[in-house]
Amino acid sequence: MIVKLELENIGPYTNKITLDFRVNKRDKDFPETVYTLPDGEKITKVVGIIAGNAYGKTTILRALNSVGSFINNPIINREVNNYIDRVKEEEIRNYLKEWGTLSLISTNKSSNNIGTISVELYIDSNDKYSGYYIYTLKYDNNYIKNGVKEESLKYKKKYNSKVVKEILKIENNTVSEIGHKIAYKANYLNDLTGKLRENLIERLNYYETFYNRYIKESSTLGAENYVFPEEYIIDEIDENKDLIKIFVNLADDKIVDLEIDRSDAENEKLFFKYDNFKLRYNSISTATKKLCGIATNFYKASKKGGVFLIDELDNSLNRNVSDYIIKIYNTKLKNNTSQIIFTTNNADVLSNLRRDQIFIIEKNNGINSVVKYLNFVDKNTHKKSRKDWSFVKAYNDNIIKNYPTEKSVEELIKYITNSL
Repeated sequence: MIVKLELENIGPYTNKITLDFRVNKRDKDFPETVYTLPDGEKITKVVGIIAGNAYGKTTILRALNSVGSFINNPIINREVNNYIDRVKEEEIRNYLKEWGTLSLISTNKSSNNIGTISVELYIDSNDKYSGYYIYTLKYDNNYIKNGVKEESLKYKKKYNSKVVKEILKIENNTVSEIGHKIAYKANYLNDLTGKLRENLIERLNYYETFYNRYIKESSTLGAENYVFPEEYIIDEIDENKDLIKIFVNLADDKIVDLEIDRSDAENEKLFFKYDNFKLRYNSISTATKKLCGIATNFYKASKKGGVFLIDELDNSLNRNVSDYIIKIYNTKLKNNTSQIIFTTNNADVLSNLRRDQIFIIEKNNGINSVVKYLNFVDKNTHKKSRKDWSFVKAYNDNIIKNYPTEKSVEELIKYITNSL
């Protein structure tokens, strides 16, 4: 589970923002929506992030995804480029130099300061490596040429522990040290003996514990890639067919089965069967296609307690469908650390969440900031949010700044009236 995320000088966030997913322990409402960790810390299973357009909602998810892309890149490149097994380490690093950092999210364009992404994750690995992992990336706008300023990983057994173990701290590196060591684990171990070998194995165990939960067991859906190609869904059908069918029935309950035509091995086809006919994947509704993608990524993230990131959860989906997906995490996954973090423009989607599960992005004097709704203060009445407040009413009444504003609507109407 992600416990905390900090961004500074990333995208539109010049000043540091902190999203702390620990919940208010005194609030006893909806106990099924939180997970109690072994040290007593309570973390929300559901996180909703809301703001108007162009406020930086997607930036938050892209920052989390950027970390995964950076770490994973050496591993992916090793898998798809066999020839790098035959070259020296320096040549490998040169080869990966650009590919290892190109996918990092941009730093703030108006600032030359260092960008920082820091994510704290609780991992229950059922062994001595269970605990809190704090991963940090620091880089500037010359990172492609010069590498990241710092990549670090720290570990602590309990959230409030004063003993923090530094697993990794490396500076001015062009690829992820974690990803590189995992990709070339055998090469490194073959060259070591005795205590040096034992120490590397110990460090690699921390690396792999973090890597497995953060990347292999988690999943991201961007607003632009909800609809996956037919061949992607076909590849997932054998393992996830029943789950995919249940999800697509949320949008179309007349679908009775999914069928793959494998008569042409190079052009497999996916059909959705109804009582008296069937439709090819490309002919079904956009919502049904999106639910296929949600189902496969939900399975990946929830199977072993990973994190599911969704940009614009309600995009092209009925409100009831969005509610159901949230409800799965609130009530159905009680025994693992699965977590969903999503963005939305629609306050109604958040109406059934606790105040400590909602994060609002604000912009004041050109500065973007994030506030947990639990701590939100009405700037007109100077009153702090209360349980009996309607979040939807607060949002729609512009207590929380909403768009479009009356002024922008009036300007559009005036322009159309006078010019068109």
